[in-house]
Amino acid sequence: MSVHGKLPTVTVYLGLGSNIQARANISMGLDLLKQHFGAIQVSQIWQTEPTHQQGPPFLNGAAIIHTHLPEDALKHQVLRHIETRLGRRRTSNKNAPRPLDLDILIYNNKVIDQELWTLPHIAIPLAELYPNLTCPNHGQLAAIAQKFAARVNWVSVPTLVEPKAN
Repeated sequence: MSVHGKLPTVTVYLGLGSNIQARANISMGLDLLKQHFGAIQVSQIWQTEPTHQQGPPFLNGAAIIHTHLPEDALKHQVLRHIETRLGRRRTSNKNAPRPLDLDILIYNNKVIDQELWTLPHIAIPLAELYPNLTCPNHGQLAAIAQKFAARVNWVSVPTLVEPKAN
């Protein structure tokens, strides 16, 4: 903590996903993130098929935010609140259709979600924002995402959000 009791600003990479009124919920979710954190960077939004069960296609993306909040507070006080506000009801089926899913992928340079190396719907959007992320066991994220992109049927939805800032 800093001298004034406030944590320094950290960079956080988020994964976003929706397969219930996906365009509207991703858009509203991004608006709510902007209300909480100000300017954010956003990857393209990609349409993907559900990973572990049947259901409507997902829209997936990644975003960068900057915050003073500790990881746990960010997750439980902001991200879950946004999900709930948009109609998310958590059930025992973690792969159930959902209006919005917001996951912390990387918090202050620490990989939180190890699935980012193995799941295309996370790796491809995140690689747009953090292509040089590297893991000794997996390699560079951009190369992983490129391999995934060659093997999956993706549909980019570039008109949903403004392009990421460079």
